[in-house]
Amino acid sequence: MLRALINFRMKKMLESIAETPTIINKVEIDIVKMKDRFYVYKRDDNSFLVYGETKQDLIDQLHTRWPDKAFMASPKNLEELDLK
Repeated sequence: MLRALINFRMKKMLESIAETPTIINKVEIDIVKMKDRFYVYKRDDNSFLVYGETKQDLIDQLHTRWPDKAFMASPKNLEELDLK
């Protein structure tokens, strides 16, 4: 009986999640290193976004300025700059 109730509630919760529209504002970026700083640019129009000295600096600045966006660098770009 308890198992049936748990399964019913899980099913309802999953249905609710599935019906909720998920909008991810993805921004593709390129990261360039000059001397001791990293510079982030939007890939589609090459506009400057932020700069920082560490990967965490970049993450913090991007998410502070644009909390509703997901920033995506290519794996190759991250590997080239040792930011994996």
